[in-house]
Amino acid sequence: MKYRVELSRPARKELAALPHQERFRLLKAIQSLTNDPRPHGTKALQGAYRLFHRLRVGNFRVIYQIHDQTVLVQIIRIASRGKVYRNLPRPS
Repeated sequence: MKYRVELSRPARKELAALPHQERFRLLKAIQSLTNDPRPHGTKALQGAYRLFHRLRVGNFRVIYQIHDQTVLVQIIRIASRGKVYRNLPRPS
């Protein structure tokens, strides 16, 4: 079953601001989430953010939420590892 990927507005802005090579690597990793939203190496976040998952792509992190009922992967944030966890929105 293929999942649909949806990028939030902040994630689209963060992705557009990256250099071409990094953007390509991140898009390739995000596209792979359509087949398997929980690939090896991803982790669920802790505490109040336990509904979010983290995908590592080099020095960047993709924070996303999986909605199994609607077959949707919602990308919340894309940023460098030092900035990605700042000001995360609460999971819905």
